[in-house]
Amino acid sequence: MLAASLIPALLMFFILTPSFLFERTQDIEKTLEQQGKLLITQLSHVSEYAILTGNTDYLANIIEELLKQPEIYAITIQNTENKVLLKKNSVYEISNTADLITYEQPVTQVFDPATFDIIEGLPFTEKIKLPKNTLSPKTIGHVQLTLSKRTLHERQNEIIVYGVLLALIALLLSGFVGHFIGKSIVRPTQAMVAGVKRLGESNYTTPIGEISNNELGALALGINALANKLNDAKSEIEKTINELTEARDEADRINASKSDFLALISHEIRSPLNSAFGVIQLLNDTKLTKPQRRYIELALNSFNHLVNLLDDIIDFSTLDYGEIKIEPQPTAVKQIIEQVISNYQVSASQKSLDLIVKYSGDARLQEYDVYTDPTRLRQVLSNLIDNAIKYTHIGSVHIHVHWLLQEDSNVLISMAVQDTGVGIEQDRLQSVFEMFSQGAAPSTRGYGGVGLGLYIVKRLVKLLGGKISARSQIGIGTMFHLELPTKLAEDVSLDSISGLPSNQNQSTIQSRKILVVEDDFSNQEVISGFLKQVGIHVEIASSGLEGLNLFKENIYDLVFIDCFMPNMDGFELAEKMRQHESKHCKFRTPLVAITASALPATHKKCLESGMDDIITKPYRKFELYKRISAICKTDKILSKIMSHKASEV
Repeated sequence: MLAASLIPALLMFFILTPSFLFERTQDIEKTLEQQGKLLITQLSHVSEYAILTGNTDYLANIIEELLKQPEIYAITIQNTENKVLLKKNSVYEISNTADLITYEQPVTQVFDPATFDIIEGLPFTEKIKLPKNTLSPKTIGHVQLTLSKRTLHERQNEIIVYGVLLALIALLLSGFVGHFIGKSIVRPTQAMVAGVKRLGESNYTTPIGEISNNELGALALGINALANKLNDAKSEIEKTINELTEARDEADRINASKSDFLALISHEIRSPLNSAFGVIQLLNDTKLTKPQRRYIELALNSFNHLVNLLDDIIDFSTLDYGEIKIEPQPTAVKQIIEQVISNYQVSASQKSLDLIVKYSGDARLQEYDVYTDPTRLRQVLSNLIDNAIKYTHIGSVHIHVHWLLQEDSNVLISMAVQDTGVGIEQDRLQSVFEMFSQGAAPSTRGYGGVGLGLYIVKRLVKLLGGKISARSQIGIGTMFHLELPTKLAEDVSLDSISGLPSNQNQSTIQSRKILVVEDDFSNQEVISGFLKQVGIHVEIASSGLEGLNLFKENIYDLVFIDCFMPNMDGFELAEKMRQHESKHCKFRTPLVAITASALPATHKKCLESGMDDIITKPYRKFELYKRISAICKTDKILSKIMSHKASEV
């Protein structure tokens, strides 16, 4: 214990004491050096008159007094011919000449003796004259001052002896104090540390032993009391932890069940919805009476609303679970804008609204691809335009897009969607981006929806790295402003956007041969009806195995695959098709998934299994035609698309 308490004192003794003594001895040497420089300077000035007049008697007394100082050994004054005019040595003998320090300084003439004025009554052998005029300084002699280090060494030795003596006394005192502290503080403290360590190891039954009646003793009693309380509460804590663990496991099971339920209900709703939606679209292309066509239009509007509502719920759930990931890729923004606007032209014309788009900024940038997520960008624009059309009865919906080139190929795309609708009250404007909120007046409840569209838009814009704001005025309209920072994608063609092979032959669409692998009969009828309307040859496979056999025996321009089928699902089928192509060196056939699941995990699995694109049920004719046209790289289908566009709602 004593040795431990002496460690700090010993460290101070062996580190601080030498450092302190060294600094003190150095200070004495510096003082001697400064004293020598000061004396030689003063002697140089005083010697000027004596050298000029040859009268050195008055300096002799000054030098004699200086030599009485033990550190001054000798003083010598010479003229310019090195003739010694005055030299005095100390009475002290020096045995070691290495202990001598010599300083030398020239004596300069500043005044002319011929111009001196006489001053009477001064105690010099001759009368001194004060100068009238000064001259340019010139050297008239030299002064040498020799100092001895004898007294310096004596002083240094005294400092070392006294310093070491004081340090030893301090060391002994530190040892005494350390011993006292070790006995009265350290040992009890170590006992309490050991007791606290046992508490940390959940050992509450070994209290701290008795300690003297002081502050540490009171602290030890407190620790023992704490140990008793912890021991009493241990069982309760364990019980609570077990309950919390069970609750957490149950919450995890519920969340997993929610995800499974979401995937299941999405699939189960979308599959029959796709059949009903497709049949109504096919029915709309038949000869109908005006009332029948009106009923069809109402049904299509209801289906559109139901599809949008289902998409919002799925997106909200995936956002809430953090499952939506942004996948930037070279994207033709202008092309996406045109596609979205064309999708809503019919809806706008049904309400007699003008849907107008205007581009500004650097026109060259509009033709370049930029890095962003095309799917999410399309979703954001669709929500904003759909929202604008829904709340506008008279007037127009304007979309203004501005491109701005920044540093290092960075591009800022600014989009504004402005309508002439009912507007939003100012006190509700900040809440329009909140979930389950509809920012317009309470009467807008009649417009339908659950208030998730703008909430999803804001979350997606944030994931894209942008920001969105809104301003509105009741009865005038609303404008949503979106700023999206992107970066130019160099050497990327527009063909890369679709992610599908582009080296198809350029024959007409009527020569295309498409395989549809779908187990649901209603969905078979819908997609085959859509394709036959534009003259495409369609073959149907009702199972994954049948589809694989047809794929091996024939060559197809495109294969549509349902993801969830019994025995062999679409993911396994796609993998086997890719394996067959690789084994037999066949040309890569575009595979497009048709799935009722809108979850990102499903879409990711589709791409990982070898599929090139995904279409989510329920799908519209126009969307299906555009995908085929992009893959087949032919414009012959466009006339077919336009002929059916008028009937698309």
